[in-house]
Amino acid sequence: MSSEEKISPDEFDQELEALMSGKKEPKKKKGGKKKKIAVSAAVILVLGIAAGKILGGGKDMVPVVDTVSGTDSVDVVSNLHAEILEIPVKEGDKVTKGQTLAVLDDSDVRKTADIAKNDYDLAVSTCAEKDKEARNGYAKAIQDLNTAHPNDDRTKALLRPRKTDSMTQNASGTPIP
Repeated sequence: MSSEEKISPDEFDQELEALMSGKKEPKKKKGGKKKKIAVSAAVILVLGIAAGKILGGGKDMVPVVDTVSGTDSVDVVSNLHAEILEIPVKEGDKVTKGQTLAVLDDSDVRKTADIAKNDYDLAVSTCAEKDKEARNGYAKAIQDLNTAHPNDDRTKALLRPRKTDSMTQNASGTPIP
């Protein structure tokens, strides 16, 4: 095809799609260098127009609906060592944030939680008992202190030396009758 020959828009779209997808080799025709320049210019022009539409707001854009398939996979792991009871999704399903991917057997976790709760309740009870014992011990100590003060005063009074009349005592300090 010479540079003066024209290509229909459908043929141009087909060749452009073939070039972009890399699926099939375009037919080689004579007049190669000029044709390559023309096709390259047309591709650049189409890409430029498309980029302008996208960046310029895309008012004349045509929406395209297609299925996107992922090529990557994600491993989902759990820190819990539990048996999987149910997997409500299957490969290829759409999932959303927060959606249940697997149901695990939580009986071991529940047993551990129950044991921990019982241990906590026992510790709270023991703490309350020790607190009560400490309060009772303090109250008893206060009571003993209040009893000890009068006893101490009586003992001091009994041991205090008395003033005696010298005439009623002999030299040894015993009273004279």
